[in-house]
Amino acid sequence: MKSRGEKGFTLIELIVVIGLLVIILAVLYNIFMVSQKSFQTGIDKSIVQQDARVCSNKISDELKLAKTVSVNPIPGGEYYSISLAPTNSVIITTYSGGVATQQEFGSYIQSLTFTTVAGSELVQFNLIVKNGNQTIPINTSVQLMNTTADLTTSSSQVYYTKY
Repeated sequence: MKSRGEKGFTLIELIVVIGLLVIILAVLYNIFMVSQKSFQTGIDKSIVQQDARVCSNKISDELKLAKTVSVNPIPGGEYYSISLAPTNSVIITTYSGGVATQQEFGSYIQSLTFTTVAGSELVQFNLIVKNGNQTIPINTSVQLMNTTADLTTSSSQVYYTKY
């Protein structure tokens, strides 16, 4: 109890204020954590989308101007292949004069398959990119210029020559 002339807060008033502050801080902390998780999910999603876009564009660019496309190595001269590496990246290998050089790109590739539509100039490839909980499947058809593909079965590796 306060007597006359005494200034300050009572113990009960301080406990009530501290209790309210604890509740307010707990709510603010939860809001912060939800925002942080949402932000991280957005970053993960953008990384996966960027990886998928880069891989899809690179594969499409390589196949658009292919002279010959096959599931088997192409004898004679320089040829190339596109395949999935054990490190979950896409590898473009150049075979020239018995020497193979590789260019690797992408980081989160889970699956890569190539197919064709029978009798057409379309090569379809399916790419699955995954990082954490974010999975992006990409199904793309590439119109070949001046050639047809010889992919009688679905394949995880394709060989091709360039003009």
